[in-house]
Amino acid sequence: MKDTKNEIFNAAIKLFAEIGYERTTMDDIAAGASVAKGTLYYYFKSKDDLFCFVVEEGMDTIRNVIHDRIRKHDNPIEKLNEIMKIQTELIHKYNKFIVFLLTQVWGSHDRQVKFREYIFEYLRLISSILDQAKGRKLVVDEKSDIMAVAFFGMISSTMIFSLMSDKEFNHEELASSFMKYFLTGFRK
Repeated sequence: MKDTKNEIFNAAIKLFAEIGYERTTMDDIAAGASVAKGTLYYYFKSKDDLFCFVVEEGMDTIRNVIHDRIRKHDNPIEKLNEIMKIQTELIHKYNKFIVFLLTQVWGSHDRQVKFREYIFEYLRLISSILDQAKGRKLVVDEKSDIMAVAFFGMISSTMIFSLMSDKEFNHEELASSFMKYFLTGFRK
C-alpha cells in the first residue's frame, strides 16, 4: 500500500473507532492523515468507499495471518487454537476498532452488507476446520456452523465486556481458557 494511502487508512481506522462512522467526516480523515482533501478524494470517492477499503484491507491482513499460522498445523484442534490466539490478539490490539466494526454488522448500507460477507467468510473457515475435527472425532458431532458462531462469539463478547468494564484481561490466558471451555464445556 502506498504511504499516502496507508496514512489515510490509519487515520480512518482511528477516527471511525474513536468518534464513530457517522460523526467522522472526510475533512477529519484528511486532517488526520495530513493530506489535502483533494488527495483523499483522489483515492476514495466517498466515506463509504473508504470504509469498504478499510474493512477489505483489515480482513485481508487477518486472513493472511490466519492462513500463514494455521498452515503450519495438520491437527484441526491446533488450527482452532491458532485462530483463537489470533482473534484474541487482534481484539486486544485493535479493541476500539473491533468494537466499532462489530456495530457495523447491523444495517442495510452497502458497507454493512460487505462487512457481514467478511464475517460469514471467517465463520465458514472456522466451520470447515470444525468439520475436519469432527471427521477425526476430535469434537462432538454437532452443526459446525453453529459451533463456529459460538467459537467466534465467545471471544468477541468477552472482549467487548472487558472494554466496558474496568477489568483487564490477559489475551493469552483468554485464548487458552476459551479453547478449554470450547472443547470441554463448563461442566465439572
